Amino acid sequence: MNRSRLRAWQTGGDHIHEERLAGGMEMEIEAKSSSDSVGSRHKIWRLVLATSAILIATFIQLPHALALDHERHATVNAGERVHLWFGANYGRRCASAGPPLFNLLSKPSLGEVTTELADYTVPNGEHCAGNSYTGLRIWYKAGAIAGTDTFRYTLEFPHEPSNPTPSKGPQLVTVTIVVR
Repeated sequence: MNRSRLRAWQTGGDHIHEERLAGGMEMEIEAKSSSDSVGSRHKIWRLVLATSAILIATFIQLPHALALDHERHATVNAGERVHLWFGANYGRRCASAGPPLFNLLSKPSLGEVTTELADYTVPNGEHCAGNSYTGLRIWYKAGAIAGTDTFRYTLEFPHEPSNPTPSKGPQLVTVTIVVR
């Protein structure tokens, strides 16, 4: 059985010396480490990825309400009104193309839906915090009859004319209200 032993050590900088003992034969191998070029490639890729992320965030404007809930649920007493949604239409550059566009697709049977424009100030901790926009509030007012009411509407967040990215279009929301 032929056994070999390996002994390696590094001397000054990027040179690695290796001594292999195989069946009484001794050889010394000197190799230069290529870790500098590998590390450089990783640094370049990290820089490219970071730059790409910054460019995407700068030039693609995502509206504030991309996280819009597509289903909403509420409980309200007969004759009372409940607030369903309040938000504004602004993007990454904190510009706006006006308030969100509301379209009622199917009316509720036990109450009514109303909307109103109101000043909306972006909460602290969110992108564009402290900026004010014309926002849209959506309300539901229950009638006198108890039961479960369902209706659907869309909200659309158009982009300002200088934004080359198309809007996501109308976003469907289904609402279920329990009237007590």
